[in-house]
Amino acid sequence: MTDVQAGRTLYLTISRTENANEYKILLEGSADNKITSDNVYVGTNLTLGNVNGESSVAFTRASGEWHVSSDGFGSAYITFTAANFRNITFINKGVDLYRDMSGGGGDLSSFNAFPDASLIQWDATCVDDEAPVVAAPVATPLSGTSVRLALSATDNMSALLTYHINYKPTGDAGAGTNVDVLGSAGETTYHNIKGLTGGTNYTFSVTVSDAVPNTSAAQVCNATPAMPKAPVPTHEAVTVLSVYSDAYTSALAHDFIKNNWAWPTYAEQDLGGDHLLVYTSDPAIQAQMPDVAWGDSNDGANAIIAKDGFNDGTNKGLDVRSMVYLHFDMWSAIATIYPEVYLNDDKLAGFELDGSGWQSFDIPLSSLTAEQKNNVRFIKFIALRTPNPEEIAIDNVYFWTDAAPTYTRDDSWMAPGELGTVCYPEGLRVAGATMYQMAGTDANGKFVFDEVEVLAPGVPYLFEAQSNELRFYATAATPAAEAGTSKGMVGTFSQITIPQASPNIYYFSGRKFYAVTARSTDLTVPANRAYVDLTEPHPAMAPKPGIRRITFDVEGTSTITGCEQIDATDAPAKILIDGQMYILRGEKLDDATGRLVK
Repeated sequence: MTDVQAGRTLYLTISRTENANEYKILLEGSADNKITSDNVYVGTNLTLGNVNGESSVAFTRASGEWHVSSDGFGSAYITFTAANFRNITFINKGVDLYRDMSGGGGDLSSFNAFPDASLIQWDATCVDDEAPVVAAPVATPLSGTSVRLALSATDNMSALLTYHINYKPTGDAGAGTNVDVLGSAGETTYHNIKGLTGGTNYTFSVTVSDAVPNTSAAQVCNATPAMPKAPVPTHEAVTVLSVYSDAYTSALAHDFIKNNWAWPTYAEQDLGGDHLLVYTSDPAIQAQMPDVAWGDSNDGANAIIAKDGFNDGTNKGLDVRSMVYLHFDMWSAIATIYPEVYLNDDKLAGFELDGSGWQSFDIPLSSLTAEQKNNVRFIKFIALRTPNPEEIAIDNVYFWTDAAPTYTRDDSWMAPGELGTVCYPEGLRVAGATMYQMAGTDANGKFVFDEVEVLAPGVPYLFEAQSNELRFYATAATPAAEAGTSKGMVGTFSQITIPQASPNIYYFSGRKFYAVTARSTDLTVPANRAYVDLTEPHPAMAPKPGIRRITFDVEGTSTITGCEQIDATDAPAKILIDGQMYILRGEKLDDATGRLVK
């Protein structure tokens, strides 16, 4: 900063202090221009713009913002804080150095050349000779044909940087493909590389330049394009009604159409046993909104139909009245900000894809009435707007509840394999046990039981414990007013006493089956339990395909036998995997809580 009249010099420095977001503008005197506190004050013409959002900020001596010292050649400085120094502009670069005439004045001969700011020329320049510092890029596979690069660099002066990316198959001696990406210093910039060959490893080399330009050395990373798996669901199986997920047993009667409107097209991928659906938009129908419809609004094979078929004698769709959320995982490499989800024609809350890959959504069902939730036959994902061609993947579509169990049984004696009975007014799903409903007796006089997943209201059941804690979650079924029977099995909502002399009455205890007449005392049946009454014959129904069946011998009133599997391959076996206990039943593997393991 030079005095054009006399050629005298002041020195200007702009620097960052030790304090966070604080900066200093310093004027220092020279041998011929000494700044001293007893004879000079700084005027009002230094004005900065965009200091923490302010359009203009003037720094004045009168307010005490300038500090003038007498050390050395003397100096004057101001400090200020700024969240982003790179946004600041010099609106007025004038600095008025006034004679201080108070107190009788003083020797101001060294400042005679600086009567006002108009005579000070701001001709100093800052030479940027430092290259940006670039961090190692991170490459994340997004799909079978795309990779996302995370780019980050800092620079001493430039706010805007240019990343130079070169990529090619690893080991390829060719020139590769080049692309430039703009980014802000100190911030992470993401860029998606598309059109790659699935299963091929690629090398990505990144340099970065500032405005000069100074260019950094190259940083290199590698990645192989592959669609990543969706997040693994964590909700307990008993709290879930699954539509599409390998983590849970489907609640539906059959497979269903997953692209009812025929666009966009889709294909199912199998990633090591984890299935997902990948939808691809068609450039020929760019003008249409890519909508995905699962199921159909009818009762046919294309609709979502629950295993229990009829919910209330009329409706045939999935009954989600006891559920609180609709969960789905969705993948996209490009942000999609206006999609919506519908159950049938009933709109739920919207959601937003940020283009980061897999995202998990739990959409509340609170906006729907019980009637609307009682007959879900199709699900629609509306307005998945992405540039074409583009992919969107969907996995783990299910309903779930975070409600507390309706009933619990914590029996310290109970261990895997223990038998017991239950009979509750509510319809229930059960955690911690395999449930069976009595199917009658066979030609050999054996009791026959078939496995069930959901307990009907008021119906008695036999259970085989998987842990010492059973948890029962209510469904939306209407509770029963009275306990019922099932092919000779009798339930009770209240405690009853059965006389010891009662013939044809049987009960379970521990792992065994007893006749009441073999007791020395009357039998007490606690509330919400069951017993077997064979006073009337109940021929067993034919086995259902895919349903596990167990039988019990009743060769005499005193005969005590254990559980017998018709198919020995389905006999439960406790196994240890990585120190954790699991129960193997045929091809099914459950953990100790009864949750199906993939």
